Amino acid sequence: MSKNAQSRKAAATIDAAMTYIDDWGFSVIPIHPDTKVPAIKWKEFQQRRATAEEVTEWFTRWPGEEGMLAVVTGAISGIYVVDADSDDAIKAAHELELASPVIVSTKRGRHFYFTHPGDDVLRGPQSGTNSKGIVWPRIPGLDFRGDGGYALLPPSPNYQWIEDDLSLAPKYPDWHGERKQPELPPVGTEFDLLGLDLSATRQRAQSTWELVAEQAAKFSGGKIPRNGSGIYDATFNYLAEAVLEYGLGEALEEAGRIFMRTFYESELEPARYQQNLITIRQKERENHPERFDINGNYIGHHKAKPAVAEVDLGSHTDDHPPREVVSGLPSDRPLTFSDDDIEMLEADSDGEQFIQSPWLRHPSIIQIAGYSGHGKSMWLQHMLYHAVAGLHVGPFRARAKDARVLYLDFENGRRTVVSRLREMVDSFGPTHQRFNTWAPFWRKEDMNLRTAEGLHKLKELITYARPDVLVIDTIRSAFPGLEENSADAWSEVNQLCLKLRNHGITVILVHHTNKPDEKGRSREAGSSNQLTVLETQIKITQVYQDQTTSQAKGGLCSSNLPENPWTELKKKCPPNGSLQVVMEMVYGKVRDMTPEHEQTQYFGFGSTDDKRFIVSSMSPMEKAMMMHQAGRSNAEIAEQLGRPQKVVRGWAERNW
Repeated sequence: MSKNAQSRKAAATIDAAMTYIDDWGFSVIPIHPDTKVPAIKWKEFQQRRATAEEVTEWFTRWPGEEGMLAVVTGAISGIYVVDADSDDAIKAAHELELASPVIVSTKRGRHFYFTHPGDDVLRGPQSGTNSKGIVWPRIPGLDFRGDGGYALLPPSPNYQWIEDDLSLAPKYPDWHGERKQPELPPVGTEFDLLGLDLSATRQRAQSTWELVAEQAAKFSGGKIPRNGSGIYDATFNYLAEAVLEYGLGEALEEAGRIFMRTFYESELEPARYQQNLITIRQKERENHPERFDINGNYIGHHKAKPAVAEVDLGSHTDDHPPREVVSGLPSDRPLTFSDDDIEMLEADSDGEQFIQSPWLRHPSIIQIAGYSGHGKSMWLQHMLYHAVAGLHVGPFRARAKDARVLYLDFENGRRTVVSRLREMVDSFGPTHQRFNTWAPFWRKEDMNLRTAEGLHKLKELITYARPDVLVIDTIRSAFPGLEENSADAWSEVNQLCLKLRNHGITVILVHHTNKPDEKGRSREAGSSNQLTVLETQIKITQVYQDQTTSQAKGGLCSSNLPENPWTELKKKCPPNGSLQVVMEMVYGKVRDMTPEHEQTQYFGFGSTDDKRFIVSSMSPMEKAMMMHQAGRSNAEIAEQLGRPQKVVRGWAERNW
């Protein structure tokens, strides 16, 4: 964007922001276009409106923010917003009387505006995906932007007013669980998928002290290092539990320091630790007023304590006393989308959000699609094997320790499954039983996921394997008789995926595509009606070296591509290795694209005398590194790769 264009954009955004403040009474804040989080420390603007000088300074300093601004919801702006993020959520909002005539259209749905009731009741943000159905309906994609929240405003990209007359906005009607929720789509006649009880498939809830003790034991010296280890999040969770034992004063602060000294190589920076304590104290006052006496003194730790679990940590020192650990509080604490919560989540996004970045976000619902015989199962198995083995592969980086996979292979025969597993173990090392495979030939039993018997078998396998990732390969074989052109039939699969994901399991579904066209492109079967809950879709197509073979097998011909991947990948093979298969990987859909995503990647599979190997095209980070070594500046690299400069700087600090 030219400087003149930036200036015009900044001026338009400043004008819009001041109109919202002066004429509408809104409190507004600037939003980062990539992360959709505030570009400033915004807590104070939950209590006051910005001045003209502040607004001008924001959008003059960040003229490239593309007009991203938001209204701070709640009493300060006099409004609440119901966010419906899909067609189903919009329908549910109308049925539950949570829709309003004052509407903003968003990229995926609608924002419905309501007038604040004008009372002193705090109504924090709510998520329909994580709701228990008590104060907010349990509808995925239907969220509430309340006190301590914000909602993007026009002229932010993809946000437009449908009706902007606030006088038409009704007073917000508190929702309560006794209201009738809309009926979910039909899920088949043989077995109600929503009745599948997965409560026993995960390990019992552990306290933060227990969880962190297990994590620390895996590091040399029994201490967790600072980088990518989630210590900010863990410290916050520990303090949230310990408050009922130590109260809100100096004893809590010291308990947190003992926790950090016990398990971390170094403590949090003083400012970050103090912010944790401030947030804990604030949330206790907001969420649990019953724990304070009439004079405002905290008395929650003097009351009867909830059930506790004894933790045997052996002999102790003054810094490591044996103690009771209160469990269960963090799971009951909602995510408020306040500045503190967002910072807490951002603090360890690499370590917590991905099993293998950038494609394998956890937990999520993912589809791997490809034409029969193009190697989608082979590609997926190798990627997951590397993930659980803690190995980087091609453009993907292993992010999680001790991740577990349960791979349901409905189609491949004994010879293929056994030989592939043997090759991976011999080539890439053991996974210590973290990569589990089930196939019909094992114990000679089938599993039909459209029947009660099949789903109970699935539950037994999950209970035994305790997977972080569940693979269903393929949809067509796991759900026999599924009418792929029927939206109602697909709802069975959708509901099962959501059920599993909401229990902390990433679901990967392998799906066949129709025969590719003359250019080697194809669409997945039932694409117009299929999965509506996908967060990532990946398409695999094999690349052949001659036109005749590619046409006969419905693949891509290397000579027709901008750069011949066979030629490029052969350069990366080991000296005595031969390249045997080349695949193109393309993202069909990514709900949350990161700078590490590259729309198209190429993978080559080959072998030496005794081992398999994998080569690939470069990731954006690797391209940036190569350009840096060639003497290119961060600004030049960012412009050529189409990545923000701060991302390129971050890669530089991590790798160069």
